[in-house]
Amino acid sequence: MRVPSLARKAVLLVVCVASSAHATEPYPTLVDRWKRGDTTVVSSLLEYRRQAPDGRRWEVAFMLASSLCRAGRNSLGEPLFRAMLRDYETALRQAGVTELVRSAADACGHNGAAGVALSGGVSPTAVITTSVGVTTSSKLYYWMCDKQVRTGASVVMTPLTDSEISRRLYALGDTTRAIASLRRRFAGVVSPSTFASSHFVIASASGHGVPQLGDIASTLERAVVALHDEYGLPVPDTLISVYLVPDAAALRKLAATLHHVTADPGAIGYSVPNDQSIVAVIPGAEIGTLLHELTHLLVKRDFADAPPWLDEGFAALHEVSHWEGNHLVGDPNWRGDLLRELGYPNRSYSLAALLTMHGDDFNAYQSGDFERAPVNHALARYFVLQLQQTGRLASVYRTLRKQDVLSDAIMRADTTVLGDARRRANIEQALGASFADITASFAAWLPTALPKTSNPRSCRER
Repeated sequence: MRVPSLARKAVLLVVCVASSAHATEPYPTLVDRWKRGDTTVVSSLLEYRRQAPDGRRWEVAFMLASSLCRAGRNSLGEPLFRAMLRDYETALRQAGVTELVRSAADACGHNGAAGVALSGGVSPTAVITTSVGVTTSSKLYYWMCDKQVRTGASVVMTPLTDSEISRRLYALGDTTRAIASLRRRFAGVVSPSTFASSHFVIASASGHGVPQLGDIASTLERAVVALHDEYGLPVPDTLISVYLVPDAAALRKLAATLHHVTADPGAIGYSVPNDQSIVAVIPGAEIGTLLHELTHLLVKRDFADAPPWLDEGFAALHEVSHWEGNHLVGDPNWRGDLLRELGYPNRSYSLAALLTMHGDDFNAYQSGDFERAPVNHALARYFVLQLQQTGRLASVYRTLRKQDVLSDAIMRADTTVLGDARRRANIEQALGASFADITASFAAWLPTALPKTSNPRSCRER
């Protein structure tokens, strides 16, 4: 529904008087106000984006941009839509709403109301992040452990409905219902072993006993505390459902029934933020894939528009790691072997380019260069490892999280902050160095971190 345009000054006033002294409005209330065409919701949405644990989700940005367009602020709303297409590129594609967002941007640019309903195809759906998988059948990338490796790329077949997502979210402490639900949803497994802790409910078809599941849960709980204390990642406010399977074939079977997902043959784990779940190939005690996917879940909730190098590099950091006191510390791993075998740094790949890549470019979506994605992921992992080893990772994460060009554009009514120059400046601010110095430092450090020869132990994800 087209709503009357508001004067520019009135909209700015509404935005600027938003108070941070009280709790944000609940998300469903904001969606209801948006659906009713209430353009004064801009200030509440902006407050939610800046304060709520999941405020950086793309749906909030969509409602902000479309509300500004409805209010006659097309010159601000349209650039916000265009920025969304960049900052949430992969998430929008995986949710199947890229064209809807692009159409809304076009409508706003042509003085339309940009009133695409936040329901049906635009509602929250299963946005999948997959970890790199190991398989003997892939022919895409070299591997040192008598196998070959590829980057898993899952596809959402049919989005989960909002009601189904709601049924899969369990309050902390509601472990009896959660365990019963996980058992029912485990495809083809009569009686999976189960375990529940403060923030996790785990079901395993991999033959784990209760003591083993208890150890796994204990490590995951420890990781939640460590990531919260060091990086400010949110402690889960609902139970995280964890499904363990013995092999990639079992993962593909479960993914198809559980999340309507066609999993890549090489995927060994994936996570779904909307129903707070992890599915992973865990045949024994090595749980690096779980730590990888747990990091994705926590980052997606805290910083949904994190640059892809940070999102993936940070998650990959923990797939092979160890504990130093209460800190989870990354170790050199098989991604270094991959970089060495593929000839980095004597190739055209650039760390400077990596730091400004969009999501689909980072993942080489529809690219004919089959070595590009694994190199991007490996570079991101090793750059994050360098940041951690030099004591800068926590401050860089927090600084990048605090930067929010979409909110800045609204507060200042200035869309120039959405441009590439500002984004590069923000990265340099967070890293405390120019791009030239950042790349020179990494180039000098990387040879010291890469393995000189193949290290079979590095393929173990502890």
